[in-house]
Amino acid sequence: MERQLLFGCDLFTKTNVANEKQSLDLSNQINDAKEKNILTQGGSNDGCWRSSVRYKSAEWLTNCMLDTASEATIYYAEQDTHFRSLLSKSLNYDYWTNVNEIGSGNVLHSHKFFSSFSGIYYIQGEDTGDLVFYNTQNLMYDCYIKSPFTKKFKMNPKDNSLVLFPSWVPHEVEENKSDRQRINIAFNVTIG
Repeated sequence: MERQLLFGCDLFTKTNVANEKQSLDLSNQINDAKEKNILTQGGSNDGCWRSSVRYKSAEWLTNCMLDTASEATIYYAEQDTHFRSLLSKSLNYDYWTNVNEIGSGNVLHSHKFFSSFSGIYYIQGEDTGDLVFYNTQNLMYDCYIKSPFTKKFKMNPKDNSLVLFPSWVPHEVEENKSDRQRINIAFNVTIG
């Protein structure tokens, strides 16, 4: 029997992304930006502060975002000849900060028109609401229950971890029922 990959969608994760000093410095910069309302963006979910601030001394984070996207690009290029034919040598990124208060979440959405990969670096995420991914073919739960990969996939994000996935994947974040904020840097990576 021959096996041919029909469609692929994977979740790439890295843990222990920052050291203690880097994490504390980034947290302090985010808290300062939120307190001073610096570069606040509208159109966010209720109970979520969003900003486009660029943080000082955060090269370690942008390097990790780009390294992870580069690894994912290589992985998919080996499996998808069409994707491989579109590749260039540059990866471009954009990121923004989200601070979700207790009781808030992020509604179902995707980033499919903006980028190749999307991701999230969790400064503080553990037990603040699961990140939930949906198969695009089963958003309305109309697939036969015994078909492969039709259920939604949930993950409880860990503090100081990074996740990356193809931007077309629909995802949401469940309500924050913890006693602390969910603080993350979300990002998109586009293949130049």
